[in-house]
Amino acid sequence: MTRQERIALHKKQERLQVKSGVPIVSALKEGVPVLRSTAEGVVEYVRYNGVLYKNVLDKSDAKLEASFGDDGYLIMPNGFILQWGQETATSTTETVTFPIPFPHRCLNITCTDYASGDDTGITSATGISTLPTTTTVIFSCYNAVDTFFWQAIGH
Repeated sequence: MTRQERIALHKKQERLQVKSGVPIVSALKEGVPVLRSTAEGVVEYVRYNGVLYKNVLDKSDAKLEASFGDDGYLIMPNGFILQWGQETATSTTETVTFPIPFPHRCLNITCTDYASGDDTGITSATGISTLPTTTTVIFSCYNAVDTFFWQAIGH
């Protein structure tokens, strides 16, 4: 294929449109895919050696799952999970239960302290007391902290 033919093909692919119904095999250009809307959903058709091939495109892989709130999570299509929350520090040790369990493991967790009325900065900080599991983490808290905000990532 010449450079000109590759450029022309690339431009054709940029203008790919979704039409309705199954295409007629003889109307398709050899090796050039077309998208069609059918009862099966969006289908990619391609003609190769005079035979029509089809691939039903699955939109479920591109779905994000999320729960937004003070405590929440976001599950990405590749399995990466981001979770977050806030806890009121009532003792020097606080156990956080994740909104959903990580199927495999928690890779990292961070937290930020908040002390109401403190405009000079917190002199001590909340830290991880026990390494996270797939469902919980235990923090060691500075007793003057009102609330701490946390984020965890994993898969």
